[in-house]
Amino acid sequence: IREQNLKEALAFLEKNKKRLSIIGGTIALIILGVLFYSQFMYKPADLKSQEALWHGEYALLNEQNWSAAISGDSIGNSGLKSVAESYNGYSGGDIAQYELGIAYLNNGQYQEAITALEQVAFEDEMISSIAFGAIGDAYIELGNITSAAEYYEKAYTSSNNDLTAPIYMLKAAYAKETENKYEDAVKIYQELINKY
Repeated sequence: IREQNLKEALAFLEKNKKRLSIIGGTIALIILGVLFYSQFMYKPADLKSQEALWHGEYALLNEQNWSAAISGDSIGNSGLKSVAESYNGYSGGDIAQYELGIAYLNNGQYQEAITALEQVAFEDEMISSIAFGAIGDAYIELGNITSAAEYYEKAYTSSNNDLTAPIYMLKAAYAKETENKYEDAVKIYQELINKY
């Protein structure tokens, strides 16, 4: 049976040699194309996105100049908004989007902060939880306690770390109290006590 199977396989290969060569060549070209794109197009653009970020980060973190962080200035800072738009899909653009939301929040532009932060998609659970929490903070400032409580709950349920989860549990419980939902608040406080 093995000899017969081997003969059939060889006959199949001989009969379809041209077709199999085309398929193999196509697969090789696709792999080479992906490697070329990654090495010579994506990586340099990603590095450029990270380099474009530092002026906005400096204005945000060191100077706490929210307007310059958002929109840029006349001395080479294009602003986080520009970096987020120009480098969407690259690591620098993703970080700029998150920091843009934080800058809007600190600048008192709460609706813009919500819009910017809702576009943040990080796999890092701590940054994701902080983004949800910041959206909750913006909703608090806008007087929308129900939405704030929802985002605080997303913030503490999306991350089980000892740094952010207790903070957002407290904020969620406080928001529930503000809405006169005392039973919900007690549940959150009890969970906080039991976990942390």
